[in-house]
Order: sequence, then structure tokens, then C-alpha cells
Amino acid sequence: MAGTVFPAERVCVMQFQFAVSGNRLSSVLAYGFGGTVDNAGMADLANRFVLDVIPVFQLAQSQDVHYQALYCTCLKKETAIPYTRPFITVAGLVAEDSAPSNVAVCIRKIQHVRSSKSNGRAFFAGLAVTQTTDGILTGPASTGVWLDVANALKATLTGSLGSYTPVIVSHLATGAVAAPNGISFDEVFVDTETATQRRRTTELREAHA
Repeated sequence: MAGTVFPAERVCVMQFQFAVSGNRLSSVLAYGFGGTVDNAGMADLANRFVLDVIPVFQLAQSQDVHYQALYCTCLKKETAIPYTRPFITVAGLVAEDSAPSNVAVCIRKIQHVRSSKSNGRAFFAGLAVTQTTDGILTGPASTGVWLDVANALKATLTGSLGSYTPVIVSHLATGAVAAPNGISFDEVFVDTETATQRRRTTELREAHA
């Protein structure tokens, strides 16, 4: 379904929430629905994401990464009530320390219907320290475990209630600003150079009696 445009009421925006070494972080993904987004569909999508995509992330990310929740909303917010799917004790499986939490892998999403201004990027922290050398991803990381993540993010997910197409949220149509919608993409690649993100993080504080 590359190049398919989904109107806002058929786009679910999913915030993937996780923590790395005590910092709460999130990455935003989006999926196009076959019909109007509703709460049952968001729950079905989240469950399929947990089954199909999370295990691929676990094989790429450090044990310092702990998954917290998937928070789903409709791009046209008044269409459906938000849905939250929490995780219980799910973490990365690479038995190494994580790089600093502001260092991330950048996965690029490419479509060929509109201008390159409608392409997308997703950032994911939690790289294991040996996955980079001088800020560059090693070969097994960029062409192996993180490419597997990119391909998992490109794949259509099929749940019990329907199929969910990965999309880029776009505000442009033929170069002009337009109402937001989702456009499916047909290429992904992993940047070999890590991204350093200057973003706000929230420290998780522990209380001791």
C-alpha cells in the first residue's frame, strides 16, 4: 500500500514510551486503519505491536531499556478516546550497558508520492555501548539488529480486527500546507551515524523508606 493516503480519522498515532537508565523517553509512530479509528482497533494494534515488533526491539536494545507503555490516539483527536497499553517488566535483551540516553538510532522512512518534505524519521535510544564506534553504528548494528527494527516498523501489522499500515504523518500536499493525514511509505534505512538529541528527559526518582 505504498503511497496510500489515509485521512486523519483513519490514522492512529502511537507514542512508544520507555525508560533508559532512569530517563523517560518516547518515540512516535503512526499507523493507517482500514476504517475509522476506534478504541477496539487501537487495542488490537497495540497488542499486535507487542507481539510482532517489541521482540525485534528487544534484540537490538540494551538491558538498560525498560518498556513502559504504548499510548494511542487518533490523529483527529475527537474521533476516539485514547488507549494505553502498559508493559509489565519488559526490557531489552542485549546484555551490555546503554550509550547515554540522548544518543539514538535514526531510522528514516521514505515515500515517493510527495516531496521529500513529507518523509519521516524515528529516533530510538538504548544502543548498547559496543554497537557504536566514535559515534558510528557498527556493521552488525546498522545492517543487522537495527535494520531488523526498521523493517519491522515498515511491515503492515495484521490483528484480529484488521490490518494496520505504517504511515508518515504529513502536513503537506503537492508542496502546500494541508490538513494532517497519513501517507504510507515503501523504504526505510538506518542512518550509520548516531543522532544526538537535545530533548527533555524526566528522571525516574526512587523513594527509600
